[in-house]
Amino acid sequence: MRILDLPEENILQILFLLAINDIFSLRATCRRLHRITDSDYFWREVYPRSDLPLTISPSLDPRKLSGDEIRRTFTKALRLDSNWSLRTTAIRVVCTLVKEKSDRSYDELRFLPGGTLLVAARRNQSAERSTVSFSVFSIVDMTDPYKIASTEFEGHLNEFSVTLVDEDRKVVIATTLNNSIDGKQWLEVHHTSIPDAPPSAHVSNNHFDTPFRWAAEDVAFLHKVAVNGEIVAASIRWGHDSSVERIHKFLIANWRTGYTCAVIPQNFPIFSSVDIKLFPFHFVTIVASDDELVVLKAELDERLFNGPEHPFIGASDGASPGPDMQLRTWAEYQLAKKDLIISDSTNIGEHQPPRSLSFIAFSTGHIWNTKWEGIRLSIPNCDAQSSANPVVEVSKPFYVLESCYPEHVCLGTTGRRAVWLEREIDTGDARLMKMSYDKSRNVGPTVGVLLSSAPLLPFRPNLVRTLAFDEATGRVALALITSAIYVLDCA
Repeated sequence: MRILDLPEENILQILFLLAINDIFSLRATCRRLHRITDSDYFWREVYPRSDLPLTISPSLDPRKLSGDEIRRTFTKALRLDSNWSLRTTAIRVVCTLVKEKSDRSYDELRFLPGGTLLVAARRNQSAERSTVSFSVFSIVDMTDPYKIASTEFEGHLNEFSVTLVDEDRKVVIATTLNNSIDGKQWLEVHHTSIPDAPPSAHVSNNHFDTPFRWAAEDVAFLHKVAVNGEIVAASIRWGHDSSVERIHKFLIANWRTGYTCAVIPQNFPIFSSVDIKLFPFHFVTIVASDDELVVLKAELDERLFNGPEHPFIGASDGASPGPDMQLRTWAEYQLAKKDLIISDSTNIGEHQPPRSLSFIAFSTGHIWNTKWEGIRLSIPNCDAQSSANPVVEVSKPFYVLESCYPEHVCLGTTGRRAVWLEREIDTGDARLMKMSYDKSRNVGPTVGVLLSSAPLLPFRPNLVRTLAFDEATGRVALALITSAIYVLDCA
């Protein structure tokens, strides 16, 4: 019996098992399959099954999208995937976001979900005080970018995280910082609305609200921070001795209601680095030592979403914390002498849970080593109610060019794509590199040059101070030491 002779519901079940590029190929060659795959139902079912990075906002319910909208999104994603997997990826558009030249360059960049908004942070240090300034840029139209908001906060910035809420109409910035006036460590959440003004208006909004502030105890140091929707989390390190990493606890809060929970680790492993992630239903911390990678996970307390309101949180002793959540070891992997880069969580949200937690691990040692080796690791189903110790998928190794070392490595949400700066030890010249990985092809990651050391552009990569990457749109933002910002679009 031919497949086309089967009932339509059986054909649909077979199609749901296929890769998205195979579905498009069949649509183009068979009239009946084209008709079967032309419904809203079909594309809404395909959407959550695909591991292809998509530009659909993680806060947007796909059931509200038509089949045509989802199909067009897949078409754009396949076009980018084809371009990115080439040895030489074509850069379609180069956008000059900031032209200014000064001695105060931007320190960090972050894309917001969808890749059409970029947050730039700049630490300002003087003898009297420390401040941090944030600028939010719109790059919906790469040919006509503009600044939509800017602000400045008191204190030295430790870390920051960004997200979108309220149907992507509000930018949220969560920070951990050391206030230069009162000397306290603060966890703060700020937000500003995205204006409806047309691009021609180019009016910058300087108003940020601060609905949430939490001060740590005097001997504590607030370090890592993560925000996803209305939930914010921070790691609290006991003592200021940077040579000894001792996590006292993790604070998790709903920044709208003020409801807080503490995650207090029991028998926390000794580590050389720690990071945190917020998924729709779990808090995750990633711990790396000289010889091991450990991932610990705690289920988020329901009261974080539906709990009572605490109108404003100030000092830590007035936080009215909720019950503690239990942190359990979820995955372990022996990883000797590696620098670890963790996939970002930009495109993760209520309607787009993470399908995996991915890593790039570069061999470490002395910078003058002749060859740096990298591997890609992935833990599947990281937000599911799965058993502990899942299988850690490990790729074949890939290599950095001899006499070079990697800087500013950014790994996308799904772990399929990454970018980094590859700097030559002897000359200081740099190239912008890109990685592509497709598990279905059963080969290791492929690495290529995205931007040569001397491109036909107004700048050279050796001037890059920091960068940001949005995997779904193929956009790379580069902040130079001259304070200029450029955005490359590969879609």
